Amino acid sequence: MSLKGIVFDFNGTMYIDGDKQEAAWFEFFQRHADGKYTVRQLHKMIHGINGGEFLKMALNPDLTEQEIYDLTEEKEDIYREMCLNDPKGINFTEGLPEFLTKLKEHAVPFAIATASAIGNVRFYMKHMHLTHWIPAEHIVYDDGTFKGKPEPDIYLMAMERIGLCPGECVVFEDADAGIEAARRAGAGKIIAIGPKKDHERLLGLPGVTAVIEDFREVGLDLLETV
Repeated sequence: MSLKGIVFDFNGTMYIDGDKQEAAWFEFFQRHADGKYTVRQLHKMIHGINGGEFLKMALNPDLTEQEIYDLTEEKEDIYREMCLNDPKGINFTEGLPEFLTKLKEHAVPFAIATASAIGNVRFYMKHMHLTHWIPAEHIVYDDGTFKGKPEPDIYLMAMERIGLCPGECVVFEDADAGIEAARRAGAGKIIAIGPKKDHERLLGLPGVTAVIEDFREVGLDLLETV
């Protein structure tokens, strides 16, 4: 089956924000569970997992939907403030604007499948002008109606939004849970993104066909229809 379109994860893929995500979670847990987890444990837990599921796992499995919403927004307020205060600004991953421009010029369909909730999606739309690059209806986010990564639901929805079968899609992901979600969805190709020090480990994950550090390393030749 030929490769015709692309689905991007967002956090850690289109926007390298892992340092701020971790710092926000650490500050949040200092308020709500000081000393319960080590930095190493938190680092292992937080990447690529739906926020509500993470809070239930980390704090209380009986949290109500309203409690999950309130706690998640508290953490995201911390995170968004960190983004706004970053002296480097809020920028796409190196090489991504040029790559997105090529996709648009060649009418290659693409979507986003992000574990972020609507509050952060709106934040990215405002401060990164996200809808200049991609229609809002092609951004699939965590709205609480489906299982989060590593379940394949979010990727299957994103692929459907651009009218493609899973095997026709290339997925870009940075997190283990997201890579597994893409694999379970049946993605035609999975390209992991991460720092050089993580490349060997990422390449060893099931389903990963290549690893990049940023989007300066990719072109339209990864598709078989352009």
